[in-house]
Amino acid sequence: MHEELLRFRDTGRGIEIIEGERVPIALPQPVRVATIDEAAPFLERAGFGEQAVIVRPPTGENVCHIHKGITDAATLTAAIHQAAQRSTDGMALREPDLRAPHNPPAVTCHAAPASA
Repeated sequence: MHEELLRFRDTGRGIEIIEGERVPIALPQPVRVATIDEAAPFLERAGFGEQAVIVRPPTGENVCHIHKGITDAATLTAAIHQAAQRSTDGMALREPDLRAPHNPPAVTCHAAPASA
């Protein structure tokens, strides 16, 4: 389930409006891979291209090296390679990018209150 909450606050008038929307989604869980070929099943289930992914090292001191908003194979290949090199186990962690502009269900959530 994906949920978006929007809060509008007018401090001058003392008005606060909270709007929410829920959209059922079934995105795959994060997976560890060493190559883009290992990522294929995940990418298909995630709707790769429309649904962006995040790649990062799953272990080690370099977990702050995160690649976000990936929607094309060339960028994904490079990100997996870089993350695997920085990881202590030679693997990269791939997961859905749930930030609104990279997640079609979130875009749907944002459009629903606007069209009401």
